[in-house]
Amino acid sequence: MERLTIENYKQLEPYIKDADYNEYNSNIVTMLMWQGSYPVYFSCYEHFALVYNKMPHREPVWLMPYCKKEYRKEAVDKKKELSEQEHISFEIHSMIKEFKDWLQETYPNEFLIWDCYNARDYIYDRKQQETLAGKKMQKRRNHFHAFEKEYEGRYHYKTLDKEDIPHIYEFLAYWKKQKEAMDSIDVEEEGIHFLLEHMEELPIMGGCIYIDGKLEAFNITSLVSHDTIQIHVEKANRAYRGLYIAILKCYLETLPDTIRYLNREDDMGLPELRKAKSDMQPVYKIQKFGSCYQPLKIHQADAHWKDAVMQLWETSFADETKASSQYYFTHFYHEENTWLLTSQQELISMLQLRPMDISLDVKK
Repeated sequence: MERLTIENYKQLEPYIKDADYNEYNSNIVTMLMWQGSYPVYFSCYEHFALVYNKMPHREPVWLMPYCKKEYRKEAVDKKKELSEQEHISFEIHSMIKEFKDWLQETYPNEFLIWDCYNARDYIYDRKQQETLAGKKMQKRRNHFHAFEKEYEGRYHYKTLDKEDIPHIYEFLAYWKKQKEAMDSIDVEEEGIHFLLEHMEELPIMGGCIYIDGKLEAFNITSLVSHDTIQIHVEKANRAYRGLYIAILKCYLETLPDTIRYLNREDDMGLPELRKAKSDMQPVYKIQKFGSCYQPLKIHQADAHWKDAVMQLWETSFADETKASSQYYFTHFYHEENTWLLTSQQELISMLQLRPMDISLDVKK
């Protein structure tokens, strides 16, 4: 596997376009922006490309294979082979629902899958965010009109180019002082510097707003699919009411009509960010899933599994004690009425059936 760099990213790019997953992790610009802290490794084959991401303090995880749909199985089988050879966990992350459904259908009972709720992409209607038309946009429209009225003749929008870079660096230094010290801010700033330093080599776009000759807002974007733009970075001076709305609206007005949607990435589970993204009225969210290769089996319990069943029972019900559990398993537990979901020698979940007599008017 080869580490993704500015020198070799074009090898991977056509495979990503073939896959057309439309989620922000499957964007070559995203991969490069964060590669300083979350390095990406890839290998290209005749029909597909395989990518894994090294996460801090954990093993690498695979992303979805990049290829046309007819080559997915070939690609996933190759991942399994490489996982065994290179001692990488056979996990596939950042899966969209369509791929997750395909994986379950193609490999029934072989993968344990979970919903990554905090990783859902927020998708917006481009024209709605551009025109601010309609009742749902009233609050944002009011903020924009207030900005226009207050700063008419004092602000101007321009397309992002190399001349703006020193002004962006100066703005970032100011913006960073307004934030609490966080590692994520440093990582993002490193990524912004990388994108700007290579803006002529990368497929990025963006815009800036200057007020009284000083840069006060900018964004950096790229195409994540043929009809969707992704916002990688959007910064504005909050001292100016409506400026965040203005930088987005002005930028969207420059795009061709073929762009229908806007991907603003996930909310990372942060309540304030979730509220801000929800207030913008997304038209839908892209569900994300994680998975690990864990062949599953459903079977009846036997004496071999009793200790594991008791342990899962006690950890699942916080109000249980050793004494109450022992009473239950002495009087009510029956192996023939207990079904287990297991993977190799691990108990994943269980279902216990309790035969009961029902009486109605003292009649059974």
